[in-house]
Amino acid sequence: MSGTDSDDAEWEMEEEEINDDESDAQYARRLQLLENAKVAAEDNPDIIPFDKGYEVCCFVCRCRECDEVSGDEERKLEVLSSGKSCNVRLHRKCCSTIKKIDVDDSEYVVTSYGLALTNPSFKKRRVETAAVTFDDLRRAKDQADRLRVKVLGDESYHDPVSHRFTDERYTAICQNFEKVKNNQPKIAINVLSIFSGIGSDLLVLKRLSIAINNCVVVEHDPFAQVVCEANHKKDVECYHPISTFEELENDLETVMIEKGPFHLIIGGPPCVEFSGANANREGVQSVKGGYMLRFGQLINSIRQFNRENKVQDPFFFCENVPMRWEDQEHVEYEFGISPVLIDALQMSPSKRCRAYYLNFPINELPPLDSAGALSVVHLNDAWMTLPQMYCHLKNKPTPYDKALTFMASEARLDDKRMIKVKVNKTSRSNPPLIIDHYSVADRESLLGYPVGYLENVLFQMFEKLEKAFLAEDWFKEALECGWDIEEIQNFSGRCYRFEFNGQGLSLKVGTMDKNRRGDPLYYLNCEQYCKRLLGNGFSIPVVEHLLCPIKDLFLRKTYNDASYKFVWE
Repeated sequence: MSGTDSDDAEWEMEEEEINDDESDAQYARRLQLLENAKVAAEDNPDIIPFDKGYEVCCFVCRCRECDEVSGDEERKLEVLSSGKSCNVRLHRKCCSTIKKIDVDDSEYVVTSYGLALTNPSFKKRRVETAAVTFDDLRRAKDQADRLRVKVLGDESYHDPVSHRFTDERYTAICQNFEKVKNNQPKIAINVLSIFSGIGSDLLVLKRLSIAINNCVVVEHDPFAQVVCEANHKKDVECYHPISTFEELENDLETVMIEKGPFHLIIGGPPCVEFSGANANREGVQSVKGGYMLRFGQLINSIRQFNRENKVQDPFFFCENVPMRWEDQEHVEYEFGISPVLIDALQMSPSKRCRAYYLNFPINELPPLDSAGALSVVHLNDAWMTLPQMYCHLKNKPTPYDKALTFMASEARLDDKRMIKVKVNKTSRSNPPLIIDHYSVADRESLLGYPVGYLENVLFQMFEKLEKAFLAEDWFKEALECGWDIEEIQNFSGRCYRFEFNGQGLSLKVGTMDKNRRGDPLYYLNCEQYCKRLLGNGFSIPVVEHLLCPIKDLFLRKTYNDASYKFVWE
C-alpha cells in the first residue's frame, strides 16, 4: 500500500544559470573590494590574506589565541559603494581551517571575529518555468482516484500485523509480554532514546500518558537537540543528553548503572543507505547503514546486562525504511524479529511507509473506514492540493487525497511533490492560481505534531545565532538578551553562511551530514532546516498505535502539551 515517487504528477522543470541578479558593475566592485582586503593584510603576517576567500569565523571560536581582539588587528577598509571607511577585524592564523563560502549580499559581513568577503558566484538552481495547468490538476486528481481504489477497494487487503501470528518468534514475544504484564509492578519508565531527532518518541509517550523517569537522549544534531529539550526536558524527572552514538557505546556500562535499568530502547537510525531514493545506497556495509546493526547489538548488550543483574529485558522499538532482503536478513539477525511494514496513510492524511522492529505485541490496525484511513489533506488559508483544486474548480466532491512522503534531502524538501495551490482572483492566468509548497506548519499537522512544535523553537534559535554572528561582542549581546551561553556554545564549529534574501542578511546553517570532502551536504535556512528535521521524524499516529500496548505496564501521568487532537479527528 506504500506510495512511490514515480506515481506523482510531473511537469517540466529546467536548470537555469543564475547570477543572483548581479550586474557587471557590481561584480567588478566586489572584486575591487577583495583586492582592498588583500592590501590591508599584506603588512601584517598574523593576518590571513583574503585571496583564499575564508568565510566568517566561528563566533565562539575556542582557540585560546582568539580570546581577545587587540587594536593592532584592526585595519581600515574603504567601502567603495559609500566612500566611507570602517574598522574591521580580519582573519587570523587560528581561522585557517575555516572553509570557503559564497556570500550573496552587498559587500561584507562584520562579526565578532572576522569579515566575510568572497568572490561572487554563479549558481545552478531549479526553477519552475511553467504554471500549473488544468492538465496537471487533472493528472493529480486521476492519481488520487487510483490511490483510493488501491487502498479502499482492495478486497485482497490483509492487516500487515496478522501474518506475524504465524511467526514463532512473535508468539514467544507475546507470551513473555503477558508474564511481564501480570508480574511487574507499575513504575515510571526509563527510556533510552537513540537517534532521537526532535523527540518524536517522547511526544508519543506523553500522548500515551506514560510517566517518564530517566531519559537518555542520543542525538548529534544540536538543532534537533534544542527542539527535543525545549519540548520535553521539563516533563522528565532526569533528562540526560548524549551527543553521539559512539559516546553511548563507549560509556554504555556507566550509563546503564547511573540511568538504568532501561525499560524501553527506542530510535530510528539513519535510513539514507537503505532508501530506494538513493541509487547509490550501500546498505549495512556502509558507515551509516551499519548503525542499524550496531543498534541491535547495543540492545543485546543491555539485555545481557539486565539479565546479569536480574532485571527484566528491555522493550525495543526501531524505525527505518523498508530495505532489500540482503540488508534485512542481517538486521533481523541482530533484532531477532522481522519488521512490520505500515504506511501512515492508514492512520493519517500523509503517506509514510516504514519498517518497524519491536519486541512486544502489536494491536490490529484501524479498519480502512476509520477516521485516520479516510482522512485527507487539510490546509489553512484557502490552500489546496492539486486534486482538491481540480475538484473545486469543477464543483466536484473532495477527493481522497494524501500528502506524499515528506523527505529530508534538500532536493526533495520543496520539489514538485510538495506543491499546494490557491485561487488568485487578480491573476489573468488560466487557471488563476498561486503556487507554493507545504509550509512547516502544514507538515507538522499532517505528521501529527502540534503546530509550532518545531518551528517556534528553531525560529528563536536561528534569531539568536544571527544576532550573535552580527554582534561586535556576542558574549555581551548574549548576557544582555538573557541567552543561555552554554546553549549557544554548542553550535561552535558548525559551518554557516550569510545570504542576502532581498531584504537583509539571512543565516544558513550547514547540515551535520558531510560529503566526501568533509563539507556539509547542504546549507539550509530556518524554514528548510525545520522541513529537513520533519523529514527525518516519525509519523506520530503510527508510532502511538504501535506503542499503545506498553502503556498499561507503567505509571500514568497527564501532559498538557500532549493532550491535543489530530487535525483529522
